[in-house]
Amino acid sequence: IEALKDPQYVFNRYMTASAEMEFGVDMIKEWDFSKLAQQPIRLNESIKGPQVLIFHTHSREDYMGGLTVIEVAEALKKELEDEYDISVLHIEDSFYEESNKGKFPTGGEYERMEAKIKQVIEENPSISVAIDLHRDGVDDKVHLVTDINGKQTAKVMLVAPLCRNRNVSGQVVNKVDLPNPYLGDNLAFALQTLLTANEYYPGFSRKIFCDEWRYSTHMKPQSLLMEWGAQTNTGEEALNAVEPMAQILAKVLGKS
Repeated sequence: IEALKDPQYVFNRYMTASAEMEFGVDMIKEWDFSKLAQQPIRLNESIKGPQVLIFHTHSREDYMGGLTVIEVAEALKKELEDEYDISVLHIEDSFYEESNKGKFPTGGEYERMEAKIKQVIEENPSISVAIDLHRDGVDDKVHLVTDINGKQTAKVMLVAPLCRNRNVSGQVVNKVDLPNPYLGDNLAFALQTLLTANEYYPGFSRKIFCDEWRYSTHMKPQSLLMEWGAQTNTGEEALNAVEPMAQILAKVLGKS
């Protein structure tokens, strides 16, 4: 906790980004990560209904063998409900253009997703957590896998949209057209999930990936965008990540 007061330590140890972002410690220095690591993240159990929402901006993302992120989320839903008594609403809707029958997106998925998910959140005030579950795309030679309890398990990466980049002078500027009032809350959730993963399953979670966009994390304070393995993982490896991730989430949410 003491070390987390130093943004340079957090930057070096826990975060990464694409080269295009020109990521630097100056982009995160406004936050006290020692406080974020201790910020309460809990479910609202005073309202009856689903507590966790899982959806997929890109529902066609799949693994070797054809298993998709939808099947992974269904397994995660079952584990959270059966083992930790956490009620989950899983939205399986596709947000691709109707005319696009291929596997890969053509654009506009985040805009179409937002309209639907905002409606779901409005209709379900019991929802405390929103998870946009994706599958990463990596070089075909990269295999994101670790051993957990003797099982080959896909690694998971948490994404922290920062809604900022650099201007031509190299100064950090916010994307005013993509506001996110929950940046600190998003970071707290991602950081605590990563720290818990590192404690119980070292090597399971990759570094937090910081990006200049906001994606789907601006609709609820406790939002996570997960990259669950990659296209080079098998469906079995992806499913093997369900049990540890459910345990991690339950611990972060105070349900384990």
